[in-house]
Amino acid sequence: MICVFRCDANQQIGLGHFVRCLSLANALFKRQAKCFFIMSSPNSSIQKALKDNHHQLLVVTHSTTLDQIDDIKQSKILIESKQIQPDLFIIDHYQLSAIWWNEFRKPKIKVFVLNDSKQLINNVDYIWQMAPFNKEEIQTHSEPIVFSGSKYALLREEFHQSTPVSPSKNLHDSILISIGATDPDNTAEFFIKNIGELLPNINLTLMTSSLNIHLPQLRENFSHKNIHFQIDPKNIVEVIQQHSLMITAAGTMMWEAFSLGTPVLLLKNHPNQQTNIDLITPSLAELYIGEEKNLTMVNIIKKINTLLKSTEKRLDIQEKMQKLCDGRGCDRVAKKLVDIHNNA
Repeated sequence: MICVFRCDANQQIGLGHFVRCLSLANALFKRQAKCFFIMSSPNSSIQKALKDNHHQLLVVTHSTTLDQIDDIKQSKILIESKQIQPDLFIIDHYQLSAIWWNEFRKPKIKVFVLNDSKQLINNVDYIWQMAPFNKEEIQTHSEPIVFSGSKYALLREEFHQSTPVSPSKNLHDSILISIGATDPDNTAEFFIKNIGELLPNINLTLMTSSLNIHLPQLRENFSHKNIHFQIDPKNIVEVIQQHSLMITAAGTMMWEAFSLGTPVLLLKNHPNQQTNIDLITPSLAELYIGEEKNLTMVNIIKKINTLLKSTEKRLDIQEKMQKLCDGRGCDRVAKKLVDIHNNA
């Protein structure tokens, strides 16, 4: 089975699309699939990640904004020059629409769209989305196969191979702050500054990437305080499990923390995260602290104290989180895709 991914990663859109595509590609590779990535301007760490995981990179070039027609032309040239005969295109990109994938979808070439924008998706064979799926919205002759809900969260393999840390374990009241790989609005500074002042005995760690343009200033501002920095960590599972509480956005990192059973406080810093918030609200509404630009520190400190002081509360939250997400989403999706291909 030959799979071609189309995704991008940069300071504007972050790394999330690439990370979940890489996670799915690794699960497909374990099932003997060969995976190619078409990307624009991938940095050196992305190139290394693809090489280390035995996937091939094809690079398209855009001067400024992405033009779909030009992207199609470049992608076709790359695929033909490498004599690639795809069985499946996997698209995870806000700026690409049916204009793009209709050029590649054929009777024997399937299209799989990863959709977390709540846009209407038509003329595809597979859809992945966290939101509940409404069949009546689909306007196509054949009904797509849909992977919907938290059981299909696309997480890295290490997140379903790890054992959750017991809430009763003494983790010295430490909080991990991770507001995405780039944190454009520098929300991490808001948390570090305020928690550091209001709860001075709490150990704080900032986990981010080298793409974060605020990092030099953060290091300068907080170098004299009890703040630890984890930049581009290779052992993300270990970093998360070393902390008694995590503050993050309601994106992929939220599901990663859920799979490990690490209590989290969640903010929304992108409209597409509302779906995840809606999914957890019935059982874990108390974890949500609000939209990024409207955070109330008094409320946040109250929630932090509640979670750090009550082992019983932490255990209850851990059980609910792991019921929602066990970290095996990539395996479920990859198995289904390969089984369908092999039985076609």
